[in-house]
Amino acid sequence: MSGLHDQLGKRAFALLPPWEREFWKQEAENMPGYCFYPDDHQAAQWDPSPERFEFLGKYCIMPNGRLIPHGPVDADGKCAAFAGDTDPAPTEYAVRYYCRKIIELLRGNDVVESARFAGTLAHLAQDACIPVHAMNNILINRLFPDADGKYFFYHRIVDNHPFDAASISAEPRLLGRTEEELVFAFMEEMICKVEHNIGLLVPFLAAVKNGDVREENRISQEINADAVRYTVDLWHTLFCIAFDRFEEADLRKFDFRDLTDSRMVLSYDKKYDRQKYIDAGIPFYRTLFPEADPCRARLATDPYAYEPAFDAAYDGSGNLIPLELIVDGRRRRGARGLAAGAFGIATFRVPGTVFCELDVFAGVHPDSASDREVVFGVWCDEAPEPLLAVGRADRKSEALHFHLTLPRNCREISLLSAGGDRQTSAVWLSPKLKYRDPFADRERK
Repeated sequence: MSGLHDQLGKRAFALLPPWEREFWKQEAENMPGYCFYPDDHQAAQWDPSPERFEFLGKYCIMPNGRLIPHGPVDADGKCAAFAGDTDPAPTEYAVRYYCRKIIELLRGNDVVESARFAGTLAHLAQDACIPVHAMNNILINRLFPDADGKYFFYHRIVDNHPFDAASISAEPRLLGRTEEELVFAFMEEMICKVEHNIGLLVPFLAAVKNGDVREENRISQEINADAVRYTVDLWHTLFCIAFDRFEEADLRKFDFRDLTDSRMVLSYDKKYDRQKYIDAGIPFYRTLFPEADPCRARLATDPYAYEPAFDAAYDGSGNLIPLELIVDGRRRRGARGLAAGAFGIATFRVPGTVFCELDVFAGVHPDSASDREVVFGVWCDEAPEPLLAVGRADRKSEALHFHLTLPRNCREISLLSAGGDRQTSAVWLSPKLKYRDPFADRERK
């Protein structure tokens, strides 16, 4: 249980715009404590007096009978600290429930209850930023075993590591104009922060073991600043949606979203069986041993062993190179996109209730050492014809330009590439999603 939720909540409250702080003014002193509610509820089960446990259960037990998660969980709701593979579905259920509840309470001008539920949801957002909440802690102990007669309680060290709250400052960001957009953005932010901050765990713990206090403090400041900003963005967006109060400059940011602002889906499931792509004309390789090469939402081979690369490509020797394609007869370089090798699958959550179009260039990097032709495709299982687009390109040819309409029931899209070899770099350049207009059917106030 973190000892920092009050500090995180207090700083997030201070960064809210004045009108939002004014709404919660009478609860300003209590908000930091509300961010502890899930931990308090956990501890209250051992309290000899049941009243506290019952009181906190109102905020921490969801309509499905489960507890609000402490960061990412697996399909059974087990915390990632005790589990293996995480599953976004249970967390999304929680986020949707709490966002809807808080918006209703804000609209009803219920200051106390909206603050309590908002603090409870903030606990989930904050835990998701702390890497020991996001991966199996037994694995952490194996990566950093006892040594020289010294045992480090890594979870508690990282969870409670001091940080400088007063130095964290940022303008709150609008995460969405509707509840649907907010839930999507919250989940994508969480997944991105989990993956990024897990990458900080090894240098963090190495600094702990080596007594490098300066490095410890630097990393602690980074992950806790994430937690503060994530909390204030969440609270601010809930207020804006509840009171239909948006700045025009914020709304203009919701014309398009870069696909690579999201993280690829990480899932092993037969729904990603490559045979169906083969049957549709995408020339993936066949395997007689799927248990050793399972169906998965992320796939890249040669020279990418496990997953496509974000915002860069690699040559046949593994050297980092900028993303480039031939567009309108000229080499076009782009900062955003992804690249795979001989074969690639990159799957993203793209709810059709939020997005209506995908625009992307696809082709073979002109500096590839191979003349092999690659087949590119965009796949959506929910579409009447799942293969939304397909085309062929090699390193000398013009890039394909896919401008696609997404069905409203779309949940995921997969960017497919197949047919290359070890010297091939298949590139997806400047992938953008167009938002649906949530105000199309009504006059915005």
